Amino acid sequence: MQIPIGRFSDTHDRRKVLICVAALAAVMCLIMPLAQSQRMLMITFFVWGGLSFSLYPLGVAQLLDQLHPDEVVSGSTDMLVLHGAGSALAPLFVGVIMNLVGTQGMPLYMAGILFLLTGYAVYQVRHVSVLTAGEHAHFEPMMQTSHEIVGMIEKEG
Repeated sequence: MQIPIGRFSDTHDRRKVLICVAALAAVMCLIMPLAQSQRMLMITFFVWGGLSFSLYPLGVAQLLDQLHPDEVVSGSTDMLVLHGAGSALAPLFVGVIMNLVGTQGMPLYMAGILFLLTGYAVYQVRHVSVLTAGEHAHFEPMMQTSHEIVGMIEKEG
């Protein structure tokens, strides 16, 4: 089963899809502090999650479109390292901002980062030519197989 944003990005310029998704996710972050009820906050979180958690797959798909087949492993490795660094450093930055601003610091931080991503994607669209040499790479969702592998290992042992 494919998610709608994966399918949508297969028919449109992924950089432009990335701009829309990142900008909408940033707007959701700005709405979070303004939510006047628990229900509105949960709806905002739901929409934000759907948008923000699709950014990494969109980024990977865009990266794969730009690389030659012999560069895919090193490019994917670099992307994972960058993602890991951001995952490690972001809580430190958020903690500092929350100490200065309060609990509203987290959504404000996320909005700022998402707007930076949006700005970078806009720059890419305006100033960097598309390097794609052919069709978009086909998105294939990964199935969760770790429980099956554990079962196979237990049978062998």
